[in-house]
Amino acid sequence: MPKKKCAAVAMSGGVDSSYAAYLLKESGYDIFGVTMNLFEQNAPETSAADICKFLGISHYFIDMRSQFNNIIIDDYTNGYCMGMTPNPCVKCNMYLKFGSLLEKSKLLGADYLATGHYAQIISDTNGVKRLCKGYDEEKDQSYFLYGLGNERIQEVLFPLGALQKSQVKQRVKELGFPAVIKPESKDACFLQGTHRSFIENKFFASAAPGNFIYHGKTVGIHKGIPFYTIGQRRGISVSIGRPVYIHHINKNTNEIHLGDRDDLYRESFNVKQLIILAPDLLDKNEFTVKIRYRAESKPCKIHWSADKNTIRVSIDQCSPFWGVTPGQSAVFFYDNIVIAGGIIDETKPL
Repeated sequence: MPKKKCAAVAMSGGVDSSYAAYLLKESGYDIFGVTMNLFEQNAPETSAADICKFLGISHYFIDMRSQFNNIIIDDYTNGYCMGMTPNPCVKCNMYLKFGSLLEKSKLLGADYLATGHYAQIISDTNGVKRLCKGYDEEKDQSYFLYGLGNERIQEVLFPLGALQKSQVKQRVKELGFPAVIKPESKDACFLQGTHRSFIENKFFASAAPGNFIYHGKTVGIHKGIPFYTIGQRRGISVSIGRPVYIHHINKNTNEIHLGDRDDLYRESFNVKQLIILAPDLLDKNEFTVKIRYRAESKPCKIHWSADKNTIRVSIDQCSPFWGVTPGQSAVFFYDNIVIAGGIIDETKPL
């Protein structure tokens, strides 16, 4: 009899990862739970361990505090210093969850790493595995997963990809899972308070004030570049008789440029650090792009730079994006297939 496949399940103690583990066990996988220890000095007794006990499976804490601080938190804070707005969840999936955690899980005997993400891996008619959107459009998380790359797609399972979130919640209730299941996280997991309080604590003493510029004129003093992001309206200490928004941050001059709401519409922008998952589909050039997780997908065209390291993305001028933000991820789709993703750069021409 062939050996059963073994899957490690990334367990957070939440509904999604808990039901993902249940589904895999029911479908015949040997499974065990793994939880990234990102904060505590000593791995605590968490709800993830209780869920694994309920399911009758082993559970391991994996110490990843150093990597989390060096890769995720440092990137987040450094990005704000550079006038960017990083997406820590994308980078965590890329380097920690589907990087280090996957490799450590394989050392423990796993063939796959499974998570509770709402995304799908579907084989096409030629047997090529594609990262695709989740069936539940409201919960689809494929935007965060483009950093997997093609190699890791072979080693990842998304048991919830074809389900609706409402189905998952109902089944967990029916199955009598322990009441310790924690609520969904709404922000970056390391933010104990708000993003604003995190930035205040990090940069209160070191950020350098500079000028607010509105239509070429200095209209006030800002507290320091790390405290601001594109599209921000609140917390701008100027009074010019109308609402103003941040539409450009110049880290070289330490100036923050303000504008009216309409000044933030963009018909094109640059994307760097591309990861391409479906090179065979790039010639279609009939893509949609998302510039934030909750942003509407819009049809676009891509234009390669001469060195093939950067692309220029153009949107129909009748439907431009508002608040295109350097540091955020732009993710490209062909129908429901994730084609590629990268980091939004400045909007200057190639």
